[in-house]
Amino acid sequence: MNELRALVDFVKSRRETGPLKLHHGVRSIKAGRYGFTAEAEAWIFGDDATTVKQTSTAPCQHSYSAELGGCVWCGVYGADGKIIAHKKERTIESTVYRFPYKAALSKIARFPVPQGYPRMHDTIAIVLDAGASWPAVLVERYPAIESQTEALRHAAVCLRKFRAVYSEAPPQHWPR
Repeated sequence: MNELRALVDFVKSRRETGPLKLHHGVRSIKAGRYGFTAEAEAWIFGDDATTVKQTSTAPCQHSYSAELGGCVWCGVYGADGKIIAHKKERTIESTVYRFPYKAALSKIARFPVPQGYPRMHDTIAIVLDAGASWPAVLVERYPAIESQTEALRHAAVCLRKFRAVYSEAPPQHWPR
């Protein structure tokens, strides 16, 4: 039961609530409705595999060159080619999923489930939205699930799959 609670906490901590501002305050004359902000449009209608470039800094873990007076990769070079200052941090540029929770749900939606059972992404939605009574909700909504023990087992499988496929970094593709 502790593992199940940890899995639910993992999914809750990764859940995306969406953008804070959904639409512009001005009514669009052409469309006759409020226009969505760019962030809301990307979150609602965007592809699950959309990626963005992210820049972050990390402490330098390179080897120190006594001859040059600092790290070869992270140092600030002078005109003579010697390091005049050592930043002690490096800049890392990486590609990450824009919405990793949405990407993970779309991945597990493709996994097969037994006849009459809810799809994996639907099970996760029920677990997160129904609160502590989610096993009873699964038994009530899906006749193929005959007991709360079965509901717990199915939810555990779905949550484990979610944890296994969840990644903020997109999958690496080998060149053809």
